[in-house]
Amino acid sequence: MNTKFNKLKDKQFLRLSKIGYDITELNKEFDRLNLNGNIDGLKNYIWRKLNSLVNKHQGNNQKLTEIYFEMLMFSDPMEKSRDKYIKTLYYDSLIRSTYESTDMIDFEIVILSKKNDKICKRCREDNYKKYNFDYALKNHLLPHESCTCEYGCTCTLGFIPKRDKNGRLIFND
Repeated sequence: MNTKFNKLKDKQFLRLSKIGYDITELNKEFDRLNLNGNIDGLKNYIWRKLNSLVNKHQGNNQKLTEIYFEMLMFSDPMEKSRDKYIKTLYYDSLIRSTYESTDMIDFEIVILSKKNDKICKRCREDNYKKYNFDYALKNHLLPHESCTCEYGCTCTLGFIPKRDKNGRLIFND
């Protein structure tokens, strides 16, 4: 059988198993489809499985963050509109899951961009820009709407615990 097909199938089935699927069940179901080395069919199958997990875990932002990350890893970056949409979902769920899990310590959200000459002006301007959760939960921080980077916005988010003037962590009330 096609080596490229098998490598893609094995790699993606392993990734799917890490976010909730049983590899044995995936293989059984997949074998019944009888795709015979059809890579597009395999990609569609994997994409359907990822979307199925999104539907199953609505409301669980931590799990959705994992799933959207896997979708980004699987997605073709040349499909810029789909890639941008998935990045938006990923960052929104990341912010929400971090907010839900950091109820004791106050955090700031910081945008981090790559440092090279291929990064657009918008991404460079926002590098190290900080936001609070209230703002971030109501506004889409990433990907930048006006980004003109060749492969889309490559910025990421960091979460920094807030500290007082003496360097001690600031706890929520």
